[in-house]
Amino acid sequence: IIAGYKNDIKRLLDSNEGFKSRIKEYLEFSDYNTSEMKQIFEAMAHSEGFVVSAEAMDNFEVRCEKERKLSSFGNGRTARNILEESVDRHALNYGNRALVRTVTDEYGAETQITDQSQNKFVLCGCDVSVHPNKAVL
Repeated sequence: IIAGYKNDIKRLLDSNEGFKSRIKEYLEFSDYNTSEMKQIFEAMAHSEGFVVSAEAMDNFEVRCEKERKLSSFGNGRTARNILEESVDRHALNYGNRALVRTVTDEYGAETQITDQSQNKFVLCGCDVSVHPNKAVL
């Protein structure tokens, strides 16, 4: 069994005729869509003890669409990388007392929550960057 991303596997098989002649069955799995990626991100965050704010989820969605266009995109791995980066940024923001999130009530009124104790286990918009991390490209 050989597993990997389509272009990587094609390159591997093209590098050796013996591989091509021995592999007869192929299963292709589609990339996760944005909704599925958001569910993965949120589930991973919850397993780490975090709640994801609406602002953070909006930023994740923007980031995910940018990451999807890169050759380094890796479905669940991308969600994990973004989460780890976000948790690191969250720790810095918490330490710098810079955690801020906006909540909207049922009437559309927005309130900013700056109390660090209320944001301690909430990934805020400021924690999730919309820019791909160039260190992993």
